[in-house]
Amino acid sequence: MINRICHYILISLALNFIFLNNNYTQTDLQETSKNKIGFSFSYGDQEIKILGFGIDFKVDYSYEIFFAQFHYMYSILYKNPWEVSLILQTEYGITYYKPNKKFQANMRSHEIGMGAGFIFSFNLINDFISTYFLVSTGPHYSQKSPDRQVSGFMFNSNLDIGVIIYMQNNLSFDIRTGFRHLSNANLKIPNGGINNWIISFGILYNL
Repeated sequence: MINRICHYILISLALNFIFLNNNYTQTDLQETSKNKIGFSFSYGDQEIKILGFGIDFKVDYSYEIFFAQFHYMYSILYKNPWEVSLILQTEYGITYYKPNKKFQANMRSHEIGMGAGFIFSFNLINDFISTYFLVSTGPHYSQKSPDRQVSGFMFNSNLDIGVIIYMQNNLSFDIRTGFRHLSNANLKIPNGGINNWIISFGILYNL
């Protein structure tokens, strides 16, 4: 699985390096603001394959999602090349799911939620590329879900790895992939949970 994650990142880096290699910032990372805001678009499914590489959870349900996120990040610890930041997120998504494996057509629904967590980042190439690990969780609402999971209030937990490419004018390009789990901590039954592999692309801005 780790090898597949690395393939995603390397493919994305190669494509973006062609367009961005002349635009990275010359500002020392130590002089940047502790505050960042960002916006990203994401896609999630139980099976994702790109150029022959991919993830397949091999489950008997279907839950596909397209969503947008707004992020706020605050640096709480910086000691080059390491940095630890607090992240707050809000998101809205459109989902396509099948109530159970007997259904042939997808049904449409909506999600909305927020979350909080921490980002642990490492500066790979000074003033150009950083890599990071993100862990977050928070309250979430899903209008409709597969039969295995009761709809309504849930918790959205995420484990992600990502790459940040620094550009001009305090802008950065963010590539992220990881695992998302929706469930309600057994507050209601059924609580089989919904798992997605997520790929995200976004922009960050240093305030």
